[in-house]
Amino acid sequence: MRVVPIIYSVPDWSQYIEICQDTLGYSPTRGLDLKGISPKKASSFLKTLDLENKPDAQVTNKHNFVYIGFAISCDRESLIDLCKSGLHIIHKENKRKCLVLVAGTLLQWKTALAESYEEETQEIIECIIKYIKTAGFKEICPPHV
Repeated sequence: MRVVPIIYSVPDWSQYIEICQDTLGYSPTRGLDLKGISPKKASSFLKTLDLENKPDAQVTNKHNFVYIGFAISCDRESLIDLCKSGLHIIHKENKRKCLVLVAGTLLQWKTALAESYEEETQEIIECIIKYIKTAGFKEICPPHV
């Protein structure tokens, strides 16, 4: 079993800042600067989505603005289990293993990670959770992991 991240949304900060400054008269990152939050972290983008420079503000659908995908080498049983997750999946099987490309928005991942899985698939889920936490999106991970 092997799990590697292959894609995640990265904001185009220069375009985003420019259109906000032109339209609203200020940068969406000003609140990050005031709180000492680095825009280099993938999760910092979510903290700008209230468009009021309040990084701690609750934005209802913010998890739909980030997309993450993984490539997974696993057995057939894990593939079947992952297909039930509601995430976007492309796969190819051979006699020994399956290659699974799985992706979704943070909201889709939050739902998928909250499900229960067979033991083999649970190892895959734990690897994905570690990556998601490292990227700064621990708020979508189940509390028990």
